[in-house]
Amino acid sequence: MEYIVLNSDSLPLECLYYGYTYEKLVLGLEKMFQGDHLFITNKGKYISKKGWFIFVFINGKRSLVRMKDIEENITNDMVKPLIDLELEKNFLNYQIDKSLLERDSYIFYESIQRLKKLNVIYRRMKKGIVEKEY
Repeated sequence: MEYIVLNSDSLPLECLYYGYTYEKLVLGLEKMFQGDHLFITNKGKYISKKGWFIFVFINGKRSLVRMKDIEENITNDMVKPLIDLELEKNFLNYQIDKSLLERDSYIFYESIQRLKKLNVIYRRMKKGIVEKEY
């Protein structure tokens, strides 16, 4: 499933670089930033005393990330599914059109502000995708 990072601060993720047992693990931190693209796969590894690590792609780069970190970020709305952002963008456009017809300035300005924040995330996401292609 595809996700987008919403949090303006960097999000640290504990990654597994090498090792299959707790004693031989080599772990590190990967950071995700606002607008980063996260694709979560259904493949993973279980390491005793550490838990599940699942394969993800962060802006196209494959990593093994601790599942607990990803669950916390999704639960705290720091990372959202791409489809939810698309739906929110469409809804906000609808709200803006409706508020213009009804001449409701409060809903109009509130929707515009939310749409601006969402567009900043989209621009950062698109910029990251374009940079990866070239």
